[in-house]
Amino acid sequence: MSEFRGVIERAAFTTGIEAARQMALTAAVTIEVCDDAREIRQQAAAAALQGFAEGLRSLSHLAEDHAVTALLPASSFALGFRHKPRARVLV
Repeated sequence: MSEFRGVIERAAFTTGIEAARQMALTAAVTIEVCDDAREIRQQAAAAALQGFAEGLRSLSHLAEDHAVTALLPASSFALGFRHKPRARVLV
């Protein structure tokens, strides 16, 4: 049963990472098509979101290799991924 739980937790983790990656890319594209997209602040925000999405993609590949579980605190698994941290996007 423990092995099955680990598979479910990894799947939930990978799904969450992919959802966050898609949201970051969506936000970056949204910023890029805004009227004020040429402002340096907006360009920096879009670039940061794209970099964040790329980092999440790398993390997702680690999860597929099962190496990511060593990077996560044990409390992440104890919480069952129910904890939803508040995120702020400064644009």
